[in-house]
Amino acid sequence: MKKCLFVLLVLLLSAQAKSQFVIDLTKIENKEAIKNYTGDVNVVDKNGATALMWAIYYSDIDMVKLLLSKGADPYLKGRIYLPESGAIYGGCMAVAAGQNKLEIIKYLIEELKIPVDDRELGSGNDEDGWTALHWAAFNGNDDIIIYLIKRKAKINALSDNDGDKTALHFAAQNGHLETVKLLVKLKAKLNIATAYGDTPLDVAMQYENKEIASFLYSKGAKSSALENHTVEKWLNETQTKQ
Repeated sequence: MKKCLFVLLVLLLSAQAKSQFVIDLTKIENKEAIKNYTGDVNVVDKNGATALMWAIYYSDIDMVKLLLSKGADPYLKGRIYLPESGAIYGGCMAVAAGQNKLEIIKYLIEELKIPVDDRELGSGNDEDGWTALHWAAFNGNDDIIIYLIKRKAKINALSDNDGDKTALHFAAQNGHLETVKLLVKLKAKLNIATAYGDTPLDVAMQYENKEIASFLYSKGAKSSALENHTVEKWLNETQTKQ
């Protein structure tokens, strides 16, 4: 019995080592070693992240294509945790958008036919996380936003596992004024409330992004909690302080 358990443990450790080996090759962008690799490229790390996800994070389109030629599955999803920034990527599209890699996004959508509104893994194991558009708005990447909308991305899609925020909420939260203007120009709805009742204007005010709050209010945005005269008072006071 002990011998069987020992053999199983050795096999498990061997599989884990092999998994980490191919992932490490992608992290150091060793394309030559990947070319010569004969094992399974769809192995995952302890969080379920695939070698392809790590290649998108660390490397370029050539590494991505190389792994795909070796049989990598772009539909497999796991999680990449980034303690420094607090970001968690739950799929290939999320990594590409979160890392501002438009070329890879185009390849995933146009060549691999991944849906433009593909969702990453959420807090559970359901695919109810952010879309690429959410990540682009969070980062203020207007080029990616324009591309995704041209590909018919849903501009008002909700972040189902994260309080039902829209791209406009994320842009307003992070102070991306030009992105907010772009989303409004592209017909993003101004007054969608999150699961907590916050509109994009509320979010801009909460994060003291005064220019964004002023712009949204000038376009007809409302607060779900405050009357217009209270919003105007806040805007006037913040402008006076400046």
